[in-house]
Amino acid sequence: LFSSGQIKKDISYFFYFLMNEEGEIPGVEDAFLFFNDVGGRPFDITVGQFQVADMLVPRELRPTFEDYAIYGIKPGMTKADLTYDRGIILNYNFPSETDISLSVVNGNGIGPATGGFYDSDPYKNFIIRLRQTLSSSITLGALGYLGRESTSGNINRFSMIGGDAMYTFDTFELLGQYIYRHDANPFFLTGEDSPINSRGGFVQLMYAPQSNKS
Repeated sequence: LFSSGQIKKDISYFFYFLMNEEGEIPGVEDAFLFFNDVGGRPFDITVGQFQVADMLVPRELRPTFEDYAIYGIKPGMTKADLTYDRGIILNYNFPSETDISLSVVNGNGIGPATGGFYDSDPYKNFIIRLRQTLSSSITLGALGYLGRESTSGNINRFSMIGGDAMYTFDTFELLGQYIYRHDANPFFLTGEDSPINSRGGFVQLMYAPQSNKS
């Protein structure tokens, strides 16, 4: 079930309920409000639940039977990844064609509420996304993610850094991305750390015979 539309000038919403995926009912996935050109400036705000990865690459463009694996990695017993989460995104476009996004998210996905709260611990995670257009063909990007989460009083501190580049030519688009993640205590052990480093990326070539119409 899909619905999207304009509530009033520069305010819109997006929502869908997934009825069936491999015999299960996933329920509501994307569901957010979007505020465009706040204060008459190139400043946008997104509030609700969304895919964190969409600040990097629209994850719905992935191949049918393969995901961008690095986006969904959750070492040990952690809950935070780059797929679905709840929070807010602030985005600003500078005249230099520099695009900056700042996001604050719960860091525990979009599962059901626990004890009336959608956040499973008192911490918030912080994300910065930079994107710079160098020419009509070349775009560079960077990611920084800093967070922590708590289970049974034990804390895992983690961080992610990444970079990406996109080159478009004629009806082709070549995209490459790499992300490194460090978790200090993903098994939430008492009195000791259990660090895990995760790294991964992908290269993707897209072909659109009729540009954005195909």
